[in-house]
Amino acid sequence: MNQSPIKLIVLDVDGKLIREQTLCQIIAKNIGKLDRMNWFEENASKSRETLISAREEMANWYLELGRAATLQAIERITWAPNVHESLKSIRESGIALALASVTWDIAVSIVAAELGITQIRATELNWTSGDIVHMYPGFKAEYLSELANKYNIPLSRTLAVGDSSGDVPMLKRAGYGIYVGDHNPGIENVLHRPSMDFDELTTIVLGEKLGS
Repeated sequence: MNQSPIKLIVLDVDGKLIREQTLCQIIAKNIGKLDRMNWFEENASKSRETLISAREEMANWYLELGRAATLQAIERITWAPNVHESLKSIRESGIALALASVTWDIAVSIVAAELGITQIRATELNWTSGDIVHMYPGFKAEYLSELANKYNIPLSRTLAVGDSSGDVPMLKRAGYGIYVGDHNPGIENVLHRPSMDFDELTTIVLGEKLGS
């Protein structure tokens, strides 16, 4: 029986579950757009307007390719160490899992399916109209609250996993957090575990290291 204080974990995707390249970089590499995508990775977060412009350009790439070809471009993902085994153990313990990402839902859905996760929130592309429903970093905290309310779980029994400044609001909203980026964010109840092997997540969550 699971005795962990955690009942819900919300994870970002790029840099946590997958390593080396982001999902958008994987697609871009396979369609000959990697240089442009690398520029987006470095600059799109500087303002919301720049991010929107980058997404609109990427959406045009994908719409020109078509949904099936875009899906085929999402290949050769480099997974974080032991992520499959860890999340399977955590899921089977009765803890709810969800993904929150600013990247495209078509890619996040592939990650979720691979890991047996059914709850996701990501940027959506309408393949008929071309309309974009944007997911911004600050929305992750709201999604965590939404899920906690849906499952009737106190925020004090939630855990967020992130690696960038955009994840900080979610980390602060959760009862506990794990930050896998290089620099310690200095947030109360947030463990700093750079480049975490997911075996450690299992130990932290199921090994009663978080207290009660």
